[in-house]
Amino acid sequence: MSVLTRDTIKHRLKKDLIVRPILDLDAQVEESSINLRLGTKFIVTKRTEYGILPPSNLSAFLIRKFQAKLHYRFGQKVLLHPGQLILASTFEFIGLPNNLSAHVLSRSRYGRIGLMVATATYVHPNWKGVLTLELFNYGDAPIQLECGASIAQLVLEEAAPSVTKKKGEKKKFHLIPTEPEFAEMKEGGRKEWSNLKTFRELAGLGESEEPKE
Repeated sequence: MSVLTRDTIKHRLKKDLIVRPILDLDAQVEESSINLRLGTKFIVTKRTEYGILPPSNLSAFLIRKFQAKLHYRFGQKVLLHPGQLILASTFEFIGLPNNLSAHVLSRSRYGRIGLMVATATYVHPNWKGVLTLELFNYGDAPIQLECGASIAQLVLEEAAPSVTKKKGEKKKFHLIPTEPEFAEMKEGGRKEWSNLKTFRELAGLGESEEPKE
């Protein structure tokens, strides 16, 4: 797989790659990446709601009890405190063709002051929607973020062979995200949790027991 450079990115933007809106093409498309801007919708965690978060028991109902949505205006500033995690989204809508994948990376200017913009960085071919960004301040001072600022970069690479639907495979229905997405733990990994429960039962462990040495 090879990383796309500026001229190829611009060519693909005219052909089959969607990144919209791009406010300044020459400034936003760099040598081998596209700068992504911070959107205006956020999801924050209510720290006092729960002491422990067990992923296997986090239903959509419970998730929305400890996470809340906030909506800011374009250009408005958001304060991210040390050790705080908030979910945001890109201002741009992304649409990848079946032969391109991507990685979302922090921009160095923000990384040097302690900001991580994405912990789940890989974007699959055929992805469509805004990208959820996990903003985390691992520094010692609060960081002021501005909605609309170029906060991340999208590095594109060729996916070979291209992703195609298998013969007889039914098309899966997916909602296209237009804002940051809540955590999907129980519903998104139902089979995973079921398998883990089986493994624990075979090992003779309860839900909260640790293995004996």
